Amino acid sequence: MAKIAIQVEHALGRQAAFERIRMAAEEHRDKVAGFVQDLTWTSDSVRVQGKGFSGEIRVGESSVDVDAELGFPASLMPMKVRKEAEAWLRKVLDG
Repeated sequence: MAKIAIQVEHALGRQAAFERIRMAAEEHRDKVAGFVQDLTWTSDSVRVQGKGFSGEIRVGESSVDVDAELGFPASLMPMKVRKEAEAWLRKVLDG
């Protein structure tokens, strides 16, 4: 398994950033249903389980941190996965 870590800075505050991520996840639920199997939300994080990957998104006052483990086939292209995940987070947070 390959591991990736991402940190995206923001100026929204923890609650606003968390709500943006939650709303974006809800909006994309149908689109990702084929590979995201479970989302477990807490007050400041979400644990993601999917086909061939798992990870956690932690939302802080000024940054969002993502740690993920990639199984096959995503582990063959960790930089691409990292780049796409970071771009998605930036889009969500910059709104």
